Amino acid sequence: MKRIIGLGAESHAAVVIELIQQLGNFEVAELLNDDDSIADRDIGGIAVCGSSEAVPRLMKDQGIRVFFIGVGSVRSREKKRELFKYAISCGLTPHTVIDPGARVSKSVRVGGGGCILAGAVISSKASLAENVTVNIGALVESDCIIQAHTQLGAGCYVGSRVHIGEGAYIGTGAIVQPNVHIGDNVVIGPGAVISEDVADGEEVRGARQILAVQDPTRPQPSHARKVQ
Repeated sequence: MKRIIGLGAESHAAVVIELIQQLGNFEVAELLNDDDSIADRDIGGIAVCGSSEAVPRLMKDQGIRVFFIGVGSVRSREKKRELFKYAISCGLTPHTVIDPGARVSKSVRVGGGGCILAGAVISSKASLAENVTVNIGALVESDCIIQAHTQLGAGCYVGSRVHIGEGAYIGTGAIVQPNVHIGDNVVIGPGAVISEDVADGEEVRGARQILAVQDPTRPQPSHARKVQ
């Protein structure tokens, strides 16, 4: 059986490992971790053995040729992109993982290294670039374009003909209304409802934070127009 390595050792890695093992196409050799705040030496039964600098050695000594990304939190958005690009530059091939419990239309394009988890639904003619994660129960309607390294949180909804830029993060349960354009590196908070375009690099608060400022004696945030 071919062997595969994971780059990054957040809890997301355990989810992907379990799915890879369930599908049975690869043996997960080990995880590599660059985050000093993560002390775990074993995730999902797989040893965490050093940093991403070990990739060339593993390629040479063990013949590793395939990888997956094991980070998926909002704080590791840039690391997700960096690790992917580094692995590609080393000559590794990204592994695309689709849970059997996800529903993905035959007309959907999923780029290399994509990760689509259980209960996700991706409708016709949607296009996902490389290294896009669609978390548990997320719904992507038809004709959407989702650029590289973006993450869709569990249970979020992306309406038809939405464009989401590179490196964006859509929080758990957020709703993006049809025809909206989300820029590069945008962060949408959990439960937010987006009905207007969001410019590159903006952060939109989640529903719980917005509810907290609806007291008329308190000022509204400058970007509240983007959240209903």
